[in-house]
Amino acid sequence: MKLTVRTKATVSPQLSERLRQAINEAAHATWQETWEVVLDTMGSPVWQWPRETVRGRSYDRQGRRTAGRIVGSPRNIVDTGLLRQSGYLTTTGTLASFRFTLNYATAVHNGAWIYPWGDKTRDRVFLPGRPFLGAILGTTPYPGVEPYPIAERFRLNLRTAYRSVSGR
Repeated sequence: MKLTVRTKATVSPQLSERLRQAINEAAHATWQETWEVVLDTMGSPVWQWPRETVRGRSYDRQGRRTAGRIVGSPRNIVDTGLLRQSGYLTTTGTLASFRFTLNYATAVHNGAWIYPWGDKTRDRVFLPGRPFLGAILGTTPYPGVEPYPIAERFRLNLRTAYRSVSGR
């Protein structure tokens, strides 16, 4: 059995424009909140890593490399901060684009087989993915990361935006 019901409503041009504006404002606010959660999640100490990493390497006054602190697993995925700093959010209407411009961003997120330091005389090693975007968006479950309630936040932001644009 199939039941199809149609309804028709007439919306005034003024209401239609206010609603469109409220939807765009709510989407922008929701995506901005989600972006902040993405950046915070990159710094969350939940990401598994199969080996130790030296962080904070620097150089002394003679130009010699000095060792930094050693971190293991689980940990956050911010080593130098460059990956997080390369990220940006753009929104157009209700659409959002989350981007990270460093050449290794996809390898960090999805995982990859690489030659250590690009040296093809060495054996390749596997870098496990740390799907920080997928975990927040709910497309890639990850232990310790709760998906951000985007639909719920949008509904709340839409109420606020509509009140603002309609003067209520």
